[in-house]
Amino acid sequence: MPVKRYVPVFLLLGLAPPPWASARPFASSEGFWNAPSAAFGNARSVRQDPRRAPPNPTTPERPKGAAITFGGKTHEEILPNPYRFALAPEIVSDAVVELLKELELPLDERESQPRAGLFRTEWYVFSKGIPAKNELLRVADLPSSEIHNWTRARYRVEIRVNLIEPNATTVTVVAEIEGLVQDVVGSAWIRCRSRGVIENNLLRALRERLEAK
Repeated sequence: MPVKRYVPVFLLLGLAPPPWASARPFASSEGFWNAPSAAFGNARSVRQDPRRAPPNPTTPERPKGAAITFGGKTHEEILPNPYRFALAPEIVSDAVVELLKELELPLDERESQPRAGLFRTEWYVFSKGIPAKNELLRVADLPSSEIHNWTRARYRVEIRVNLIEPNATTVTVVAEIEGLVQDVVGSAWIRCRSRGVIENNLLRALRERLEAK
């Protein structure tokens, strides 16, 4: 199993890498993943890399892809969503494509419209088994406390880039999060309300990427 394909996922989601991943060193591009904490949510007060969020005011499990790490810092900077960039939409859209590519979050070609500023990723399964419920709770509010048999967790994001005035663009990020519930009768994906963690991490990462240019 190619460990390095999964590293961006756990980092962006703020998840702790599983035992099989920590057993060997992560191979990743230098500078981007070399921060003390790879998860956005666990970002410290150091210069943040694209994987860690920068500070500003039915689907099968995918064998590869990256995700967004869900961190646990309560003092993490929360960005406005939508977020305003003093840049042309073409520049921002290019940065969105680059960021998603580095995070290995593939675009859904059928639903995305890059020329119109609409980017929607494919579903990504970021947790399975016993940890699924706890990982869901880090990024979403579960619909019912009576449901206990959560077996998988997945999400996808929609990013909209809109021109609001000459050389001024807003970026809106919306995350759809679902958990798979299984019982003796069958299984079903249940929608969970996002807490904004994934969205905030992506906006912070995008801002750092644009500010670095």
